[in-house]
Amino acid sequence: MTNYWLIIHDLPSYKQHPDKIGLDRAIAERDRNFRTIRNEDRIIYYAKNKEAVGIFKVVSDLYPSDRELWERKAGEYYVYDIEPIYVAPMEKPCEIDPKIYGIKSLQGRTAVKLEREQYKNIKSRILGMDDPTSENGVISLFSKVHQFLGFTFIKKMQSKFPDCIAVKKRKDVRVEFEEPSSQFNHDPKGCDLIVCWEDDLGSTAQVKVLELKEIIYGH
Repeated sequence: MTNYWLIIHDLPSYKQHPDKIGLDRAIAERDRNFRTIRNEDRIIYYAKNKEAVGIFKVVSDLYPSDRELWERKAGEYYVYDIEPIYVAPMEKPCEIDPKIYGIKSLQGRTAVKLEREQYKNIKSRILGMDDPTSENGVISLFSKVHQFLGFTFIKKMQSKFPDCIAVKKRKDVRVEFEEPSSQFNHDPKGCDLIVCWEDDLGSTAQVKVLELKEIIYGH
């Protein structure tokens, strides 16, 4: 089961290692919350001063690192690797006030466990949109996160089938947007990927399916 976290670091730490979160080993050994984070969990990376960097997926278990990962913070660390789901532009990080979402204090904390509803509301603030309820919503969300999913750019949007041509690993990918995936009623040979919010086809799908809900929320 996926858990959700608010991770409190700072912008200099993010800029030095955008692929990691870490805590001094001695402090981490006393911080049960930080040590409770697991591979596949989702995090909101909060850079203090009401600035949120973005939404990330944890992609490793906790491991020790004796490298001096962060400048001016020498010592041994416990570390997790992370991958971006969505990152706000660095010139304008998303402003959030944790108190609005029921987080009373961040003093002395690195990892705050979030309820799903808290995560959902903060995530929506960062993305600038709520969970999709229509095909147009799926298109809007995909346009925000596609680069973090490995698509270099969106080459074409069109009213005919398929809806979109996106580029991934220098190859054109023919994309059809649906909500849910079972709304797909086209020739499978004309499409490489169904992008949806919820996949209700599962193993019966004749085309590869990308479920954005799983990307955002996990299992």
